[in-house]
Amino acid sequence: MRDEDAGEFAKALAAQGVIYPKRGITDDLAEIYFSVLSDYELHEVLAAFKAHNLDPVAGPFFPKPADLVKHLDTNKPRKMEVRDRACLAWGALMGAIQTIGPYRTLKLEDQQAIAAVKHLGGWKKICEATHAQLVWLEKDFFAAYDTYENAPLEYLPKTLPGLPELMRVKRAKTLLLEAQ
Repeated sequence: MRDEDAGEFAKALAAQGVIYPKRGITDDLAEIYFSVLSDYELHEVLAAFKAHNLDPVAGPFFPKPADLVKHLDTNKPRKMEVRDRACLAWGALMGAIQTIGPYRTLKLEDQQAIAAVKHLGGWKKICEATHAQLVWLEKDFFAAYDTYENAPLEYLPKTLPGLPELMRVKRAKTLLLEAQ
């Protein structure tokens, strides 16, 4: 909320005082509520008041700032943490090992995961790792994923070639060197 929203917010808080007879909705109290809720837009706060009023558990009582924040935070999509995204990406990699293996190109929407696999030695190395090696690769993957998290996507690879593609590239390079 912005400073110019303070008047409308104070009216909404005063309306709560009418619904829930509460004496002493002072300017100081309104300032405290406004300060706590200032990271949210006015329309979101007004919606939180309404959600609180309809809440069958907390609704019979005058809303505390925490009651409103609870409604505000449940309406906003939660941003996944880097560790959560890395876990999902690692799971996708383990599934890809079983379904496509090293012979097909690894394609994922998560470019940080592709970059992390490349950092660890490539798709072939991940696919050929033993179970014991995968335990350590997983830890290294999470660290690499975290490193690539803030990298611009245009600098990250979109795919990692499978063995047939790697062999074609290697043969082409060999032929090129022999021609020189």
